[in-house]
Amino acid sequence: MSREVNFDYDSEQNDLREAVRGLLARAYADSEQRRAVVGADPGYDEKTWARLAEMGLLGLPFAEEDGGMGAGPIEVAIVAEEIGRVLAPEPFIETVVLAGGLVAAVGTAEQKGEILAGISEGTTLAVFAHAEPRARWTPSAEAVTATQRGDGWTLTGVKEPVPSGARADVLVVSAVLAEDGAPARTGLFLVQGDATGLTRTGYRTHDGTRAANVRFDGTPAQQLGGNGSPTHPDRTAAVERALAEARIAYGHEAIGAMDTALRTTAEYLKTRKQFGVTLNKFQALTFRAADMYVSLELARSTALWASMVTDAGGDVVSAAERARLQVSRAGRHIGKEAIQLHGGIGVTAEYSVGHYTSRLTAIDHVLGDGDWALGRLAAKVDSYETVDPLGAPYA
Repeated sequence: MSREVNFDYDSEQNDLREAVRGLLARAYADSEQRRAVVGADPGYDEKTWARLAEMGLLGLPFAEEDGGMGAGPIEVAIVAEEIGRVLAPEPFIETVVLAGGLVAAVGTAEQKGEILAGISEGTTLAVFAHAEPRARWTPSAEAVTATQRGDGWTLTGVKEPVPSGARADVLVVSAVLAEDGAPARTGLFLVQGDATGLTRTGYRTHDGTRAANVRFDGTPAQQLGGNGSPTHPDRTAAVERALAEARIAYGHEAIGAMDTALRTTAEYLKTRKQFGVTLNKFQALTFRAADMYVSLELARSTALWASMVTDAGGDVVSAAERARLQVSRAGRHIGKEAIQLHGGIGVTAEYSVGHYTSRLTAIDHVLGDGDWALGRLAAKVDSYETVDPLGAPYA
């Protein structure tokens, strides 16, 4: 028997949404303000980042004993959606969900107390350095290796792209554990931004955000977590879960961006005239806008369902794959239609819908695109059972 699922926010969650929306609306009141911010380093507004910290948003999912707010994935989703609504370039998901999430999951008490408190206060920008050239959306490290030197570790290899990697104060790095006679495993390490043997080359991406090529050449690193045993734990499962949670959060960011793109398009159809009448008088164009709305709402409900699965302790990885597929399809549909329904102005750099489509494209390709998610789901189709709304198989 299926359980009813309530997709409505409670009063505290609505208050959170309004507070975040108000802050970001003031910071990015129009596209010119965002263009000025992303046009200069570090690619986001450090004053807005500090205000997010003052509101407690940078410590939202962390435990209170680690300096956080003790909130859940629904609250993270609310913030991510509001970020997407105005295309705010602040690295919230990269720092809080990915890097901070891994520290919270496997770090020692001392590491969590130091790193998570710094993230929450806005004084430490931490990012996850995981992607590697010629590697494609895998939860394991491939070519960057970690070698134990006495009581410490050194890293060698290249990570790219690393979002906000040139600005980060701390890098959480995945690396292959180089241990004689042991099967290949993935470890997690902390590297300080001023470490020796660390070279970072930053650049601007097509959507205005920042990424970096990060090179390690015998770079000293501190192991994240560890149980003190001679053999070191494989962190592949922890990485896979963190990536899944980030995919869901990026999905909510995309929802916010799609919502604004649709609203902007609908307003354009109501004001732009052709043959003496506004465009919304043409039934074919109205139908296309209605199809955009259907895509948005299907993606919204799927992404929110995935966050609810996470909150309920369900299968986060599969839920993230389903959400990623639906958000990918919706993002491509809404982005293309927003540009086409705006006509020639839609492809100009001065108009907003092109920037929203660019960000939707970037989200679609970070951590695995829709085709990747479809392949993952198809590979498991013979093992699926009927499930209830929160992912638990029926008896």
